[in-house]
Amino acid sequence: MTTKILTALFISLLLMVTAEAIYVFYPNLSHSPSVNVATLRTSMPTGTGKRSKIASPSSEFLKQPKAINQASLDYLGRIVAGELVSSTVQNVYNGTIAQVYDTPGIINQRSYVKALKLQNNKVQYYYLLFQQNLSKFTFIEASGNEEIPIRFSDLKIGDRVEITETLDLLGEEDNLQHATIKKL
Repeated sequence: MTTKILTALFISLLLMVTAEAIYVFYPNLSHSPSVNVATLRTSMPTGTGKRSKIASPSSEFLKQPKAINQASLDYLGRIVAGELVSSTVQNVYNGTIAQVYDTPGIINQRSYVKALKLQNNKVQYYYLLFQQNLSKFTFIEASGNEEIPIRFSDLKIGDRVEITETLDLLGEEDNLQHATIKKL
């Protein structure tokens, strides 16, 4: 009887140590980080009508080379909570507008209010604007040395744009601090 209890305790202890080792050495297996960015780039629209639906990223999309070096992401992933006081990143996108979506739509079960399909010399992608972040966007047109305020509705197919977004990497839910869509 005592031998069975000791054996059960030993096996339980062994399983707990193994689980802890997996958690420490392979943290990405234990859970995936919840990142709620203000925008989402993805591929291939489907459907028409008042509410557009853009397909989820396909396996082909997931195989494409990533823009951000994995070593940089790994480095950021090793920083312990409480070490950083602030951490922001600024992303800059550019391209020619291939399509303007000025009516609401849904992607990955998230409703967006506006979207741009952009094409640059390398890829075609979507830039989505969500209702909770719309007030954080500034729309401008570069005219010589001046920047003139415009509206989203002033953006047309064929316009060249530059999109600059600043994200708070320590943000809990909505990590967009500010974004500017500049018509060039």
